[in-house]
Amino acid sequence: MTRLPARQAEPAPPGWELPLLCALVWVLMALLLLGAAPPVAEASTGHGFAWPTRETLWPDVAAVLAGHPSSAAGAGAVYTTAATLEVAYLALTLTALRWWWFAAGPGRRPGLATPGQARTALGPARLRRNVAVIRPDLHPTGHPTGTRHPRRQTRPRAPRAARRP
Repeated sequence: MTRLPARQAEPAPPGWELPLLCALVWVLMALLLLGAAPPVAEASTGHGFAWPTRETLWPDVAAVLAGHPSSAAGAGAVYTTAATLEVAYLALTLTALRWWWFAAGPGRRPGLATPGQARTALGPARLRRNVAVIRPDLHPTGHPTGTRHPRRQTRPRAPRAARRP
């Protein structure tokens, strides 16, 4: 019988560089969304849409953060749009982080087969025969031990001497 090779350990533990890079990119995108808030607010109020130029992007971000955005839509519309964009960005980020956590991060389950891999490895007959063992949550047997044919529940028997003939 051949043995499968053991899973190789990673050569080095993950460092701090990649999480720091992800955090910096996230903050940069959040700031760029603040710069996009005035044009989006203007477009939503009917004043037309124009992307900010390179020269006006960072001053617009600074103006939104300082509390006096220069927009034809007004400060209220700019801040409502900025909050909406930031909350949508945060929701998208949390969804992506959750996917990563369970797909490739610490929450993943290494070694579990997909349904297709189990079907290929075991075959349809064995899958049907062992369905209660493979997925006990979907195919309960009615017995706490999980056996297919639980023993019949009977009353305790009386001692031999006390039985009727």
